[in-house]
Amino acid sequence: MTELPEDHGEDAGAVIDRYCTAWVTGDLATVVDLYDDELVLTWTGSHHLAGEHRGKPAALDALLRLQLATGRSPVAVHDILASGGRAIAWVTERWERDGSGLDVDRLLRFEVRAGRIVACRVHETDQHAVDQWLAGVPGSTPPG
Repeated sequence: MTELPEDHGEDAGAVIDRYCTAWVTGDLATVVDLYDDELVLTWTGSHHLAGEHRGKPAALDALLRLQLATGRSPVAVHDILASGGRAIAWVTERWERDGSGLDVDRLLRFEVRAGRIVACRVHETDQHAVDQWLAGVPGSTPPG
């Protein structure tokens, strides 16, 4: 027997397309508005931000700490793959600190319900480089 997909409201692909467009253009109000109050943000790795950040306030705090540690900026959204209430976005960010930079390719795995992002799990394509960068002491030269 084939299970029918749950009704998730707006298609995840459309929501994540809107999210990625807002992210690339710096429209933070739209980015934040697309997060559900119960958002669960999960980062893989061994760095200090790895693990689950439950609830919109905790997720926003973790994202702010990442921003402060990396000076990150969007480079590109390469592709979005979506089906029902799930989507994956392949993105590249540029991290900069103390005159050094790192291009970070990531896969963002989203769950969407009722037009809001309820979960995002970040998969790094070079987890070692990300862990090293985030383990760096401010003022030190990050790997690169």
